[in-house]
Amino acid sequence: MDKAGWHTTKQLRLPQNIIVWFLPPYSPELNPVEMIWKHIRTKHFNNRIFDTLNDVEKQLSRSLKEVFVSIHETKQLTFYKWMQLN
Repeated sequence: MDKAGWHTTKQLRLPQNIIVWFLPPYSPELNPVEMIWKHIRTKHFNNRIFDTLNDVEKQLSRSLKEVFVSIHETKQLTFYKWMQLN
């Protein structure tokens, strides 16, 4: 897990058979979706102001569709140089 507040709260009750391992502060190779969010933020949301939350949701939907339509682009964003792209 990352160290988000809801993962580190004392109120979180885990079963005894679960061991929690926290990710390092910046570890995109362990959590590849971080690279997709970074791409979407910089390419589709950078220096933009939206009038409504609905406009934000529409832009996010368009952004996700664009990223996931191309398997090659998704692989480029989530795989690293040490992994072979096919």
